[in-house]
Amino acid sequence: MCGIYGMTSNAPSVVRGMIESSCYRGPDGSNVIVKNNVTLGHNLLMITESSELSTQPWTTPNNNILVYNGEIFNYAELIKKYSNFNPKTTCDTELLAWGLDTFGIEFIKEIDSMHAFVYYKDNKLYLSRDHVGIKPLYYTINDKGLIFSSEVKTLVKYVDKEPDPFALQVFSYCGYNYSQNSFFKNIKKVMPGETLEYNIDSKQIKSIYRDIVIGGNNNKMNPEEFREMFSNTIDKLLLGNQPTGIFLSGGFDSTMIAYEVSKRQTPRTFTTKISPNPTHRKGRDFNSDYTTATRMAKEYNYDHTIVDFTPEKLIKYFKKSSYVIDEPSLNISNVMYFYMNKVMGSKGIRVTLAGDVGDELLCGYPKYYRFRNDVKKGKIEIESFRDFLKHTLIRGRDLKKNIGIQDYVSLNDMIDELSNTVFPKDIYDKDDLIGSYMRVDQLSMCTEDFFKRNDRFGMYHFMEGRFPFASKEFMKYCMNINTNEKMYNTDRLPPTKCKLLSSLAYNKLLPDYIINKEKTGWTSPTKLWYEQEHIDYKYNRMFSPFGQFESWKEQHNF
Repeated sequence: MCGIYGMTSNAPSVVRGMIESSCYRGPDGSNVIVKNNVTLGHNLLMITESSELSTQPWTTPNNNILVYNGEIFNYAELIKKYSNFNPKTTCDTELLAWGLDTFGIEFIKEIDSMHAFVYYKDNKLYLSRDHVGIKPLYYTINDKGLIFSSEVKTLVKYVDKEPDPFALQVFSYCGYNYSQNSFFKNIKKVMPGETLEYNIDSKQIKSIYRDIVIGGNNNKMNPEEFREMFSNTIDKLLLGNQPTGIFLSGGFDSTMIAYEVSKRQTPRTFTTKISPNPTHRKGRDFNSDYTTATRMAKEYNYDHTIVDFTPEKLIKYFKKSSYVIDEPSLNISNVMYFYMNKVMGSKGIRVTLAGDVGDELLCGYPKYYRFRNDVKKGKIEIESFRDFLKHTLIRGRDLKKNIGIQDYVSLNDMIDELSNTVFPKDIYDKDDLIGSYMRVDQLSMCTEDFFKRNDRFGMYHFMEGRFPFASKEFMKYCMNINTNEKMYNTDRLPPTKCKLLSSLAYNKLLPDYIINKEKTGWTSPTKLWYEQEHIDYKYNRMFSPFGQFESWKEQHNF
């Protein structure tokens, strides 16, 4: 994993400053190239190749320039397919450079990857991001041209520092900023699966390609085939020889990953333990996942580390985690995730595996069942794509009062803007509403919560995060399975179990306490720690939605 930076002017010292401001993204080296008044920079986290052979920016066979952050997981397959490609290294950057030179942007169709790259050719810059936005890429355009970076914080000094009103409105309704605008006015994101073309002469930018996974919703489920596909995916994602750690939550997805890895090597697993475990009014045990994960790790002889998360650590790492993640977040569990990454990095881990996107592929949330039943009973009426997005994106509570903002546009205009820029209409199938719901989650919640925190926190601690369920090939396979085939036929709200296909595929391989485990969330019990006096109540305001938002504003001197 790496960081990529650049601008359409001759400014090597400026780009070196950008590299230095996020040097943790590449502790194994950095470099800057200037060509035709364009400056491109890169810092390197070495994973699969020696630093000498992985040096970027990369000059392509046709004398174009590439800066790239990512991994191509079907590298070996493509090497076999294209016999006319004669690599001098085993570095996937060389393959990507050759492919872009040979086939143009259409080569993206060929790669199963997580990536953000910028490709310079014929006085144009092509900015591209992978199919679900695992790797970040931001940019701004001013009177001097285009400036891009892997992180927002390196671009803030080049814009008038004020919050973006549309981004704040989306955030207030949805709980996350799903828009193409960053929280900083005039700084934008390349959207998941999107490729932009910037013409240096005209200073115009346009979207030219969108590579997202849709799926056909036609196939019947085959548990044995599913298990084989997942096993093959694990093989691909274990490329490289760096120490690998698994986020073992105790849930089904991370357990599947650990099981498959165990067939190849002894898994190094990490589980969070809530200390103290507060008493919940509804009888919830915040350490139920920890108990399950630890039991399995012991029975299967994993190299297991228990990571204690305490009120003291929540307080200690709150501001640091909010700074590292770049933008406002209402997820107080981010602090716990930051600390988990810190521990894994201190243990020498360089690659992490996580089970994110499993729920969004395999009907893993009770909310999908509630939605299905509400539609059946006529409690929810969907007559258009706009109706659908309103019901799936907007949270039950309005945060405007909590963070002190007002609507920038009408609610309908907000939804229309999101449908035109973020959620292409072909993700919506009126005959497959739950499948459509999952596709919305893949391009919104997964991108702006799971992948963002994994990238920022992992990179800050010199680690590359990988997601087996987010492999393009595996996603296509799962999304081609009819949605009804993946769901239990139940009206119970919420169902005690959600992932039918995973259960059938692994029911003879994983223990019953995993197969039959109820779905639980991974969260920090902050409110109960207050109530039970494990945290001084003076911190209540800091950890509230308003306090978290104010912390972000304070860090950037708004």
